[in-house]
Amino acid sequence: MSSMVDYLFILITNLGSELFLLASLPIIYYYRREIGIRIATIVLTGIWLTHILKAYFKIERPPEKFWKVSASGYSFPSGHSTNAASYWGYLAYRSRNHRILAIIFILLIPLIGYSRVYLGVHRFEDIIGGFIVGLFSIILIEFLFRSDIKNRFNLYSGLVTSIILPLLLAFATFIVAGGFISEVEVAFKTMGALSGVYFGYIIAENKQIHLEDTDKVSEIAIRSIIALVLIMIIYLLNKLTSTMLLTYVFYWFMGLSITLLVPIIIKKTRG
Repeated sequence: MSSMVDYLFILITNLGSELFLLASLPIIYYYRREIGIRIATIVLTGIWLTHILKAYFKIERPPEKFWKVSASGYSFPSGHSTNAASYWGYLAYRSRNHRILAIIFILLIPLIGYSRVYLGVHRFEDIIGGFIVGLFSIILIEFLFRSDIKNRFNLYSGLVTSIILPLLLAFATFIVAGGFISEVEVAFKTMGALSGVYFGYIIAENKQIHLEDTDKVSEIAIRSIIALVLIMIIYLLNKLTSTMLLTYVFYWFMGLSITLLVPIIIKKTRG
């Protein structure tokens, strides 16, 4: 019985993993572009905030003898809990007119948080901290979008900002951590992806290269598969290097693939 419960919570905890979120974000983006760019920004911002806080507090995880899954890095705040609050919380907010769906999304948040405690890799205070960071990410990014900040930049200033700001945030994590630790690596990957996403998004919107929203499952699947293939190729290439700056560049291209390369490929192949 215990093993069945373990497997259930492992399944639940994966719904808050960075791998699951990053794999599902292209699907949302190709379904509804505006929702996709917002939730991508919220999630990636939340991941960065979590890891800079981990690097600052440097709180160790519970003793490894209690772990039921593998884990790395520091404990506070919980990254899975941040991801749960930012990703599923935002989807609940956007689905608020569909009550049952919104309730399901909301219920996933505490379940994912508790799964980290059950699996022995976090304490309850880590979970609460993650929820706060995730909620803050939603509020911050929604405020910025509602202030129509993106229309305050022209093409070139937007592109320059998309390159410089994430890079500065990545190096800020390095400074806070006092060196290259796992939290810094995640920050570089996250900010590289965010930079690439926005660089491609700005060009696609300005040059009218973006793909229109669609309800067709087959069309969303085609776009998402192409994106995931490109991301996988770039990911494997990244495995050949151990240099942090090159990792940043590879993840930048991953982000760019979603918002720019896939639309170009789709439009070129369809004439």
